[in-house]
Amino acid sequence: INLLKKRVNYRPYPYKHYESIFTRFYQAYILPKKFGVDKRKLHLSNLIISKEMTREKALRILQQPTYPTIDEEKKDIKYFIKKMKWTSEDLKNYISKSEKNHSIYGTEKYLWERLKKIYQSSNFLKFLIKKYI
Repeated sequence: INLLKKRVNYRPYPYKHYESIFTRFYQAYILPKKFGVDKRKLHLSNLIISKEMTREKALRILQQPTYPTIDEEKKDIKYFIKKMKWTSEDLKNYISKSEKNHSIYGTEKYLWERLKKIYQSSNFLKFLIKKYI
């Protein structure tokens, strides 16, 4: 990272995936405000498990706001609203709407479950054939 800073004037982002305005806004604004989800927990947990960061440091980071500055948050809100062709009121309404459980939408989960069983049984059959035939 130091080499990148020197050679190409690299600027590290405060958190994972903050290089894109949309992903930053989604992770730092929408997820915490609408769903109570702080993606930093997952990212920091990976760093703790890989021994790249201590748990104590991760907990200190989680005490900080999801946006580095209020000005950046305001700037991203303005950008998001413009790109979505929303008003501030539209964003407030979206954030305040109740959550919908993803299970209310149609899926192909049943198909995947059946295919998984077939796959698992075929592997088991291959194992038996190799072992006993």
